[in-house]
Amino acid sequence: MKLTGQARKMFVVICVTAAAFITAGLVAGRVFEQFNPPLPYIFGVLLTSAINVLKVKMLDDAAAKAVDMESGGAANYTRLQYLLRFFLTGAALVIAALTPVLNLLGAALGVLTWPVAAYSLKFIMGKE
Repeated sequence: MKLTGQARKMFVVICVTAAAFITAGLVAGRVFEQFNPPLPYIFGVLLTSAINVLKVKMLDDAAAKAVDMESGGAANYTRLQYLLRFFLTGAALVIAALTPVLNLLGAALGVLTWPVAAYSLKFIMGKE
């Protein structure tokens, strides 16, 4: 599995953000007694964070493949890949909403690991 430096950094930020969301949820759950039991919340965050890691890999592969394509084909391929990643996120949220083993709030917070990683990458890469 060959990845660019940006993809590796996004993996790390996604994992760190997911761990922070899990820790914050466990602390808030003890204070407000909202996440009892806490495992569905943790599984929700982990599911969508894993989906985000998969989406980073898919984006990395799509960018590498689109560079070698013609401009019209590359644009259509990129749009199709974007749509696939979008539906993958939607499917994860629907599964979290319908499955009692997953907490929807945890899944929604896990989805937020993607934009946090993207914005963090902007600041990390800006310093280098």
